[in-house]
Order: sequence, then structure tokens, then C-alpha cells
Amino acid sequence: MDGLGSEQFAIFIILNSLISWYALADYGIGVSLQNHISEQRVKERDYSTYILAGAIISTVLFVITIAILYFVSPYLASLILGKFEFLDSSEKFELIFFSGSLFVSASLGGIVFKIWYAQSRGYLSNIVPALSAGLGLLAAWLVMISDAENKLLVGLLVFIFPSSAIALIAFSRQLVVAVEKGINIESAILIRIFRRAGRFWLLYLMHAAVVNCDYIIMSQFLSAQEIVTYSIATRVFGFSAFFYTSLYAALWPNYTELIARGDWNNVKVSLAKSLIFSALLILVFTGLASTFMPYLVAMLSPNENLKIPYEFLILLGLYHVVIAWVHGFGIPLQSMSDVNTLLAWTPIQAVLSISLQIILVQSLGMYGVTLGMLLSFILTMAWVLPRRLAFHSRKAKLSVLK
Repeated sequence: MDGLGSEQFAIFIILNSLISWYALADYGIGVSLQNHISEQRVKERDYSTYILAGAIISTVLFVITIAILYFVSPYLASLILGKFEFLDSSEKFELIFFSGSLFVSASLGGIVFKIWYAQSRGYLSNIVPALSAGLGLLAAWLVMISDAENKLLVGLLVFIFPSSAIALIAFSRQLVVAVEKGINIESAILIRIFRRAGRFWLLYLMHAAVVNCDYIIMSQFLSAQEIVTYSIATRVFGFSAFFYTSLYAALWPNYTELIARGDWNNVKVSLAKSLIFSALLILVFTGLASTFMPYLVAMLSPNENLKIPYEFLILLGLYHVVIAWVHGFGIPLQSMSDVNTLLAWTPIQAVLSISLQIILVQSLGMYGVTLGMLLSFILTMAWVLPRRLAFHSRKAKLSVLK
């Protein structure tokens, strides 16, 4: 913020918020691969073929995605950055295309995190991104305190680059190990991975429409200062989200193996503990954030007159409690590759979320954005997913009785 000023920093925030959209560039291959590997591990079979097949599919899709991004970048720049008139069209294109290319590369490399989870090495899936983010932050800071020209573009790129490069290197290492085993690729496995991946990709695309349109909507209605205020508050709460989302991600392959064995009792116990932990974590974090946010804002933006209302922090806390609840029930369903209910209800939720955000942001500002997303979850997934998981549990119990 000191290096760019609030208007350029708002652009930095908006472009970084698009990471969730670019994460779709793995086209569900990572999740599909994770479930296949977990299933092979339960059967005590080698899964190297699946890793090679996933790499082939994702590499082809990566090349296609970069080509598409090049041609659509001018239109994305006009849509997302049109309000920032101090940038010319070529600058907007460069910001969109180059940052997008790195994000797409990070998405491809990020498949390795799913592989690590399936291999019961989820600690690497948390340590490596954390180290990458730290290196990116350091690089961005060095650019901000330097005399470099075009700090916005350079700072943005060096901020993203470590996450992209390190993930790609780690993924390449997995491929080398698989290739050394001399495994032949079977077309049936390619089809199997791609078919399952397509369902996950469609689900995550619709989920992105639910929770990742906030900055795009704000870029059309709110000032740069309001966007920065929203970003600081939500990113602070994102720190708490890191803990419960990491927990659920680590449990995913365990759920796959437990459900494959029909051990629903342990699934229920694990889920209950996870939900309680997540709720308590968020409640404690909301209290701490409400107490120390003024000091944190003063430290993060000493030259900007920013104030984050306590009411907004409480709303964010409630939002994360609901998100943790929904996420908790969604992970076991996805671990068993049951996405039918999610595919059926997510489009409805996406329409509700976007509509409510657009309506409410105009009268409630940043409150309206968060409230719109919160209501969309309460009206749909907060009760739909628990019912679906209960259905599977009852079905498994009946099959055992028979």
C-alpha cells in the first residue's frame, strides 16, 4: 500500500482475487487424481500410471488455456479494470495476461498438492505454499522499496512467481519418479481421470460463481478505499480459514479410504470433531480480530485513514462459521466422488449469490457483498449437504443389515 497507493493497490487486490478463477485451469484433474490415488492405495496398487496420465491431460489443457487467455485478455481488462482510467489499454492487457499466465502455471503445478494429500503427506501441501507465499511477499516488498518502474506490474508478477515456479518443480519431480518406473499409459485411465475431472471442474466453476465474484462486483460499484477495507478484513479472516480448510483438505483422502471400507462411524466422529474445532476457532478468532483490528489496520496501512467496523467483523465471523459447516459436509461427499447434489444445487446458489450481492452492495456497500454470499449458503448448501451425507450413511447401514 505504501509502494503503490490505494488506487493501484486496489488493482493489485482485484487481480490477486482472480486466483480462484485461474485455479479452475487444472480442470479438476488434481481432485480426480487425488481420489484415484487414494482408491488405489486402499487396494494396495501402484498409482504411477494415474500421475502420468494426469500430467499428460493437464499439460495439453494448459497450452490451450494460455492461448485462450491471450485472446480474451483485452476483454477481461476492459471488464475488470475499466474503472481505473489512469491505466491505458496496453497496461491493462499486460496486467491481466502476465499475471493470468502465472496463475494458470500455478494451477497446473498445484496438482502436486492433491497428490501429496493422497500420499498422506498433506504437511507438504501446507508448508510449500506457505514458503512460496513468504518468498512472494519478500520479493514484492523489495520491489516496493526500490526505484523500479511500473511497480504495480513488476510487484504483482514477483509476488505470484514463487508459488508458480515451486509448484511446477514439485510436480515435475513426481513425474520423474513415475517415469522411472517405466509405466505405460492406458487410454482407459486417461478417460477415467478426465471423465471424473470434468464433473469436479463444473462443480468448482459454479462454486467460483458463488464466492469469487465479490471483487468483480465491487470493482463496478465501490470506491478503491472501500475495496481495500474489505480486502484487509477478509484477508485477516482468511488466516483463520486457512486452518479449517487445511484440516478438511487433509481429511479428504482419509474419508475416501474410510468410505471405501464402509467405516461410516469413524467418518461421523471425525466430521463432528472437525466441525466443533472449526466453529470454536472462528469464534475465538472473531473475538481477537474485533479487539486488535484497529492496531492491525494502523500497522498495515499507516498512511491511509481506514476503519473496519466491528459489525462487519462479526458478519465475517458468522459467514465463516457457515462456510466451515458447509465445507465440512461437502468434503466427505467429494471424497467419494458424489457431486450430483452439488452439481444440482450450486447453479441455484450461484444465481442467488450474484443477484443478492448486486442488489445489496448498492445499498449496504461491502456489507451487502458478504451478506449476499452468506444468505446464498443458508438458503441452499447449509441444509442440502447434511441431508445428502445422511442419505449415504443410512444407505450403507441398510446394506450391512442385508
